[in-house]
Amino acid sequence: MKQLNKLMKTVIKWKNKIITAISTGYSNGYVECNKRTNVQKHTGYGIQKFQRMRNWILYMAA
Repeated sequence: MKQLNKLMKTVIKWKNKIITAISTGYSNGYVECNKRTNVQKHTGYGIQKFQRMRNWILYMAA
């Protein structure tokens, strides 16, 4: 029962955002779990300038 109470408190707390997400169909799942970007970030550890790394990731994503 403890877990159910915690779940209900969370749902009540995030109710408006949950309804908005369902009604609009938008999701940030791609941003949060974009494996390609994470792999590129890990392979680009030698790149010292952020702007260069950003441009490299955008180029590879295209």
